[in-house]
Amino acid sequence: MLQDLEAFLDASTTPELSGLILDTCNVLLEAGVDSHLFLLRNDLDLASTHGVDAALDNLQATLSTILIQTLAEFSVQVQPETDLRTLASIFKGIQLIDNWDDPETLNALTDAPEGNEAALADILEIVSDLSAGEYMNALASVSDSMIERIASLTDREVVGPQPDEVAVAAAQMRLRELFARDSFGEDSLFVHALDSGLRLGLPIEETFAPYLDQIHQLPLDHLPRELVAFAYASNAPFDTIPALLAKMKETFSLPLTDLLKLDADIKRLL
Repeated sequence: MLQDLEAFLDASTTPELSGLILDTCNVLLEAGVDSHLFLLRNDLDLASTHGVDAALDNLQATLSTILIQTLAEFSVQVQPETDLRTLASIFKGIQLIDNWDDPETLNALTDAPEGNEAALADILEIVSDLSAGEYMNALASVSDSMIERIASLTDREVVGPQPDEVAVAAAQMRLRELFARDSFGEDSLFVHALDSGLRLGLPIEETFAPYLDQIHQLPLDHLPRELVAFAYASNAPFDTIPALLAKMKETFSLPLTDLLKLDADIKRLL
């Protein structure tokens, strides 16, 4: 059926309209909707009795009707004059929401103070191919259940950056050597971080970030081993760690004598 349709469209209309009709057919099929196949066959048959223009008008009308009905099943009502291009864009966008690679952004847009229609329009602007304004002009009403469904589909844990296996192995080796040289008691902030799921082998800024406030509150005699341990846990090359820790020391409000002691203790551990 689709081969016959494609042949007819290639011979009868512009590439733009041909692509729109064929793409719409495929999007419907991917969504499990196949009622249009039989109906479009009837529309094609019109070409021999009523002419090509009548057949093209009927093809677009048939697909528009199916899309309007299918969108209504999602509790999305559209303006009656909405054209096929916009209907297809709305339907295609809704199908793409579930597997979108940035669900966090879509989830945030479900809470729109301007209403459900604005929320869906903003989401469709991201996942589909028209502007939010064009979608707003087409959307008559969007139910709470539809927005809740999108919120549920996009409310999943976002996986953070994953460390490289080589960087993890290097961090483990450095930490084993450090633990052999210095003792870390149960009150160690770094040990607590490890027990709480600290991931090894990440950039040094990400390794330190969740614990900076606590590090700044540590007693001076704890600081050297804690700073070196967190640095060793990162993916920072070994030869860059002294300079990175020297820069970090500048964030501490310590007397000169304490800074000199901290510097000497860090060098001893490195």
